[in-house]
Amino acid sequence: MQEDETQLTDSLVDEDLRAAHEQRQERDELAAAKSSAKTHSEAAHERNQSLSVDLPIDALREEILQAVRAERVTILVGATGCGKSTRLPQFWMDEPGAKVLVTQPRRVAAVEIARRVSSERGERIGQNVGYRISGETVRGSGKLQFATIGYVLTWFLAKPEHFGSFTHVVIDEVHERAADMEMFLLLTKLLMYFFKGPK
Repeated sequence: MQEDETQLTDSLVDEDLRAAHEQRQERDELAAAKSSAKTHSEAAHERNQSLSVDLPIDALREEILQAVRAERVTILVGATGCGKSTRLPQFWMDEPGAKVLVTQPRRVAAVEIARRVSSERGERIGQNVGYRISGETVRGSGKLQFATIGYVLTWFLAKPEHFGSFTHVVIDEVHERAADMEMFLLLTKLLMYFFKGPK
């Protein structure tokens, strides 16, 4: 009888320990999940904060817009990271009736900068910002399109009238003077003669 009571007591203690252990595990898992969620939330917050940070070029917005309004061709030079590729197109995009094309020498740059600009604007890619690369097009509203030089060169040679549909054509990384860049610069000069709208 004594032995049965001892076994029963041991059994109850084991169950209590097991239950306490399971509760502790559940608490630990819940705490880990909250910590992980907080970490992801903090990371997302930091990303959003970095996207909303003012860049050096932001201070020159009105001056740049006035220069572009006054001249058909404007050359802008700035240090790496000042916002030339991401902010300048947005300056023009926000103008009434604007339709902006930005050329990039590489596919990865065209896609990544389009995504970055969409994120900065709090939009999904394809809403107002899109991209065009060989084999893949995300148009959206067409207000701002990023494309590779090769894509745009082929596009405008086949359908030059599409050049006239843009209010602004931005040739980024123009200092990278590859053969397709040289051809595109020549084509752009010719198209600007026939289509008076784009700047």
